[in-house]
Amino acid sequence: MDKDYFTTVNSVEKPLGPAPVRSDSGSITLSPQRAAVLERLQHTSTTPTSTELAESMNLHPNTAREHLDELVALGFAERFRSSPQGRGRPSLRYQAVDGQVEPTTRVRDYVGLAGALAGHIQRTSKNPAKEAIEAGQQWALTEATGGGPVDEAIFERLDKLGFSPSVEESGPSITINLTRCPLLDAAKQNPDVVCNVHLGLLQGTVEQLDQAANVQLTPFAKPGACEVLLHLGKENPG
Repeated sequence: MDKDYFTTVNSVEKPLGPAPVRSDSGSITLSPQRAAVLERLQHTSTTPTSTELAESMNLHPNTAREHLDELVALGFAERFRSSPQGRGRPSLRYQAVDGQVEPTTRVRDYVGLAGALAGHIQRTSKNPAKEAIEAGQQWALTEATGGGPVDEAIFERLDKLGFSPSVEESGPSITINLTRCPLLDAAKQNPDVVCNVHLGLLQGTVEQLDQAANVQLTPFAKPGACEVLLHLGKENPG
């Protein structure tokens, strides 16, 4: 991928964009790829390096390392240095944390299907972004809103879908940070499709309520969140 999803903040490299979604029980919903890496760790008697795991799963080393580091950050895995052997720095090795359950098959299947559909649209459509927005707008029409102010309706819809939104500021223009994403890995693979489906959903919500507003979505806008800018009024924000 061409996009760099990391930035340096206070000399620490942090990922741009939201975190994975948590379920109602508080557990993490992992993507199919990350869940497969976790399962491999849970079912191996060794403590592989990222390179060893990449070779065993036919993954690119950087991809394997990204999945492993995220599993460590989420508390599913542990990272440690092996005992020194000869010259050079000891290798970083990984193991699953005891007591962590495997993600459910149904969740992984739905996420995997969404990723496959996004990839298909990206490969076959002449204008993936436009078609994704239209799909999101149609999606909005299938879900009834509770009415009321448009900003409250959008916040409620985002919260229901698992984005864990938070309002940064209010006024004529309202910034909503999306701190989690239900399709995070798919969004990183095909942002033109997945993120524009979500934009279309927000636009469709505005249309449903027939209120004067303009909504924009900036994927992976900052460390820890995507950003929604909702401008209340007929004119676009300057």
